Amino acid sequence: MPNEIMPYVGVGALRFGMTPAQVHQILGAPRFSRRDTHRLREMYGAGGPALTFKAAAGSEEPKLAEIAFTKAATDVIYRGTNLFSGERPAVVTKLYNDDSQPKEVSGTLVFPRLGITLTGFHAGPEESMAVTAFAPGIWDTNLIGAKPFKLG
Repeated sequence: MPNEIMPYVGVGALRFGMTPAQVHQILGAPRFSRRDTHRLREMYGAGGPALTFKAAAGSEEPKLAEIAFTKAATDVIYRGTNLFSGERPAVVTKLYNDDSQPKEVSGTLVFPRLGITLTGFHAGPEESMAVTAFAPGIWDTNLIGAKPFKLG
């Protein structure tokens, strides 16, 4: 099943704002789960997503906020491009062409107009590659004062 990223909407059948129960109807039970006060993390194993659910202020029920994949996922697609099968610089350039004002936060490229982060695509070992799609507002505070990234 391809994991098509739809900026600020979701990935594949997963939509931001879903509850854990709604996600479980699609993916089944996670292989690993960890909860703290305002966050739930669920992992679905090699090639599967790592999901982060966050509870909004005044809400008890956490909602899907981030959908992440490592290089073990072979089918993460953005606008017709498989992000893990292409050359790393070409993938960065493709996203940069759609959002020419990305930021770099602790080695992660954040494309705020797209709701996508890339790790390990512009620097570092290939094994560190990861892609995360995120819901609106999730990265806003982390981007204050973040270093702009320029192709070069």
